[in-house]
Amino acid sequence: MIEIKVTPELREKAKKLAEPLMKQYANNSKSIRKGQGHYFAKIAELAVAEKMGWKHIDTFHADTEATLENGEGRKIELKVKERTVPPRGNYNATVAAANTKQVCDYYLFCSTIKDDVVYVVSIIPKKEFMDRATFRKKGELDPDGPRGQNWKFRADCYNMPYEDMRQVGKTPLE
Repeated sequence: MIEIKVTPELREKAKKLAEPLMKQYANNSKSIRKGQGHYFAKIAELAVAEKMGWKHIDTFHADTEATLENGEGRKIELKVKERTVPPRGNYNATVAAANTKQVCDYYLFCSTIKDDVVYVVSIIPKKEFMDRATFRKKGELDPDGPRGQNWKFRADCYNMPYEDMRQVGKTPLE
């Protein structure tokens, strides 16, 4: 796992990139967090791109909101969860069913704690994730959720534990 500290400059840049998305998705019924997750997504995208020396492609009007491209031309879609604690191997990586049409070669799963730190956790080819992940239905009780909290899925999605994917070392594709 790679830990990246977020700088004030990166927060400002992420905020500027996220604002139009937050407005666009504020009333979108398919947006799980009504657009608010875009700020944390932009933080992770920018932090990972900077750390890895990858190109950040802001594709606001295309098929995805953003993607990263490593030096080998692979399209990497980041999936980010905001957490209160660092991620563990048994935590689930999630791709919303509404986002499975995004054009990418890999899913790279990250977590943020507030807007202070980004954890780059695991990576998997998109096709492999879709073949192996477990489908969960909106409203279904999460069998892996915190005990006693009866957490239910807020949207149809695909889940897979981080530990069932390639763990990230010094760089995600090592």
